[in-house]
Parts: sequence; C-alpha cells; structure tokens
Amino acid sequence: METYARCLVLPSTYRDSVWLMHLSHTLESLPGVQKVAVMMGTSHNKAVLQEAELLTTEGKAGGANDLLVCVQTETPTAAAEALREATKRVTQQQQRQGNVAGEAAPRTLETALRRLPDANLACISVPGEYAVQEARKALRHGLHVFLFSARVDLEAEVALKHLAAQQGLLMMGPDCGTAILNGVPLGFANHLPRGVVGLIAASGTGLQQVSCLLAQQGVGVSQALGVGGRDVHERIGGHSMRAALQALAQDRDTHVLVLIAKPPATHVAARLVQDAERIGKPCVLAFLGETAPRQASGAVYPVATLAQAALVAGALARVSRSQLGSVTGSVCGIAARATAGACSILWRYTRPRSSWSPAADSGDCDLQS
Repeated sequence: METYARCLVLPSTYRDSVWLMHLSHTLESLPGVQKVAVMMGTSHNKAVLQEAELLTTEGKAGGANDLLVCVQTETPTAAAEALREATKRVTQQQQRQGNVAGEAAPRTLETALRRLPDANLACISVPGEYAVQEARKALRHGLHVFLFSARVDLEAEVALKHLAAQQGLLMMGPDCGTAILNGVPLGFANHLPRGVVGLIAASGTGLQQVSCLLAQQGVGVSQALGVGGRDVHERIGGHSMRAALQALAQDRDTHVLVLIAKPPATHVAARLVQDAERIGKPCVLAFLGETAPRQASGAVYPVATLAQAALVAGALARVSRSQLGSVTGSVCGIAARATAGACSILWRYTRPRSSWSPAADSGDCDLQS
C-alpha cells in the first residue's frame, strides 16, 4: 500500500517533550494517519527520523532550533489535515502562553522568578545537553527541581545531586517522568485519591503501577516522588531517594511509605534500609528483582513485587495511627503474597495485641482489635 510522508518545519519554535508527546498522540488519532514524530531538528533527531522513513527534503532543511512535525499517512489529504491540525495546536498554545495582561511568557528562569517570587519548584524539560545548566541554575536559586530531561551524563547527575544536598533541596531526576506533590501532578501522572501513603520511586512505571493498585483498594496517596532511574546506582548513592525519605518522614499527611526501585547497589540498599528503620513510620521496600529475600527489622517490610507492595501498604494505611503505635513494637515481620486476585497477609507477633482477618474474596484486609 502506498504511503505519504510529509514534514512541517516550524522555525525557532520549542516545546517541551511532554507537550510534543501529547501532540503526537493527538495527530496519531486522526483518520488515515499511520505514524507521527514531533521533535526538534537536531542532527540526532534527524537521524532517527531518517531511519523511520519520516524525514523529507523539507525536514532536512530544518535547524536545531526548529520544530519538525513529521507524519506518514494513507493519502496526501490525510497528511495535509494532520499538519493543519499541528499548526492550529501550536498557534493555540502560543496564544495561551500570555497571561490576562497580555504579557509574553517568561524566557528565562530569572524572569519567571520575578513574576512568581514565592515559587519553590522548577520543572525542567529541555534537551539533555542544556538540562544540567538549567537544573544547576534552579538549585542555586533555591528551587527544588523536577528534571524530566534524559541524556544527562552520570557524573553531571552526581554533581547536581551533591549541589541539591548542600542546598537542602530535592533533585527529582534526571529522566524523572512522574511525581505528585500535594495533589499536583508533574510529568505523567494518574488521577488518584489523596491519602496517607507516600511513594518514592526510582521507577516511574513502578510508581504509577503501585499508585493505581492502591487506588483500586480505596487507598490514596499523600505524595509521590520520582527520583530518576539511576539514583540507586553505586555512583549516585541514592542521594535523592534518601532525601525524599527524610522529607516524607516529616510530612504530617504521610503515615506509610513505599520505596520502589530495581535492585540498588549493595551499599546503597543498606543505607536505604537503615534510613527506613530510623524514620519512625512503616516503610515497604520494593527492590524489584532481588534474588534473595531481604532482611529488615522494625517497621520495615520487604516485598518482592509491585502487587505485594500495594497490598502491604494498603493494609498498613488502614491501621489508624493510634493502632499502629500499639502494634509496631510487637510486629516481627509482615509477608505478603497475591494469588488469583486475593491477598494473604501474615503477621507474626512476639506479644500479640490484635488479630489479622483477611477478606480473601475481595483482596481487602482489615485489622481488627
């Protein structure tokens, strides 16, 4: 079947990657559209488009500061319609950028801070080669950073997280795809109920999966902090995850914590377990892919899967703070397994004060006094 590739070049136009992915999804839903790629006209991106057979003569002429909208369609008419839709949406977005007073959108961090002097967080989504400079600038202005950008050098990430630690700030990312702060979503996020479970994850998909499984139990999230997939790397040392753990330990709305990551480096895992044991709140450890069961003490509960993490965190969230205080000292351990949609939560006590009654048919568990 014959196909048609067309490319629209928008000179000196930049949009962050979240907006570009949203535009791609919109164009892909149009009739007759087979493939869409929307990206800046850098040499790397052009090579990607060339390999995907989406780069046209017009696209090749675009520069690194130009936005390329490339489509493959069944007919020339479908291609023209898709590019018209892209032009319309870019124009509409430009018009919305001005505020009610007609001011142009700020083009620098300093201008933005003059307009929002009380801001304490910067969301950064720019090409990786520029992301480090912008993140460093934000940290030096006393802002926490949500860094969506990827392709940041490992040593640069180390430096950024050391700077954040020195400033007493949280560095989420790089390559941090999702977070929810006080109910406000950043990056990609699901619509979730508010609750008492705080999530800290070096895996955006893991964070979203656990948050959805909690919501299915009727359990809400207080905060959800992504830290970037490399945070538990030996060279990084779990800087942001440890900082987030301390922050949520002080958060009055967070009663239960969940740490989510692929297996951390050995010494990083040991530090995280030590920190979790000291914070004074129950903490579920979901270090996925570990080959041997992890030992922990106090109110720390290692699990093997995301489903188990959600079940255990949900069970703990149902315990009132007063009840939790009466049983935490006597709980030796908690194990969870999910089978056929049911849950089995096994408590072992040195001095039993309560009994555990699982509602196996529904997967819902209640602690009964």
